[in-house]
Amino acid sequence: ATTAVTATVNTTYFTPIFFAASTSIDRIAISTGSTFSGTSSVRLGVYNDSSGQPGSVAVDGGTVSCTAASTAYTVTVSTTLAAGIYWIALNSQTAATTNTYNGWAANTTNIILDMGFTTATGTANTYNGYSESSVTGAFATVNTANLVPNNLTMPLGYVRIA
Repeated sequence: ATTAVTATVNTTYFTPIFFAASTSIDRIAISTGSTFSGTSSVRLGVYNDSSGQPGSVAVDGGTVSCTAASTAYTVTVSTTLAAGIYWIALNSQTAATTNTYNGWAANTTNIILDMGFTTATGTANTYNGYSESSVTGAFATVNTANLVPNNLTMPLGYVRIA
């Protein structure tokens, strides 16, 4: 249920993940889309939750150099996260010619996170996660997280449980 998504350079995308128990992870990954071409540098990490949105950095895994379509790229980490909600973060710090990654498909209801927000009329809204623009270099505490509505797409990061 993923699709090729173009990542905006220097925008960090945050995907929620929940661990029911203390969990060790040893990889953070991104997968390029089938139309990807060129070379990009992508920073990968995990953020702590702060009242339902990304807050401080739990793990900054560093960067991977993506060079081929339909390929998974990983960074090695070694960390144990306590039970709770976290946010997988990715940031395309340099763009490939065609800068596409596997991501959430817009309006795909089976993968959308219901953040529990409602409009003034009481209509429920669903969101794919958060994004923060103008992020360069190493990850830092989030300044302004913006909800990514379900009518938009966003690239996905992944973790591997050790």
